[in-house]
Amino acid sequence: MTLALPPELPADILPSSAPDWAQLASSPERILVLFRDLEPLMRAVGRGLTPAQVPLLNLGNIHFDGHRRPITHSVFLSEGELASVGALEARGFRVEARAVPSDPAVGSAELARRWAAGTPSRPAGGRP
Repeated sequence: MTLALPPELPADILPSSAPDWAQLASSPERILVLFRDLEPLMRAVGRGLTPAQVPLLNLGNIHFDGHRRPITHSVFLSEGELASVGALEARGFRVEARAVPSDPAVGSAELARRWAAGTPSRPAGGRP
């Protein structure tokens, strides 16, 4: 991941158990936190990450494996991960999926609909 960053942009690679989420949220600097998938995110929530600190969670890229269904061109979710999305929403987080800022946001209700359908929806003339 650090190879994709310009040299003047600092980056720390830490286990999800390491950060003090309240301290990070109170930083005057903008901070981007990336998780490989939903499991470490759920652990971070269990260790104190709150919707007040991070109101919006974006699922940008969760890779395919044999237990996941396609939701968008870059997000694949298992049944348990879809349940985690619901649990995050129930805690007050807003969850959406989009790979890049120019993609339309896919909200949690649409994520669930696409999961149930088993295939991602593609808007006319665009990316899912």
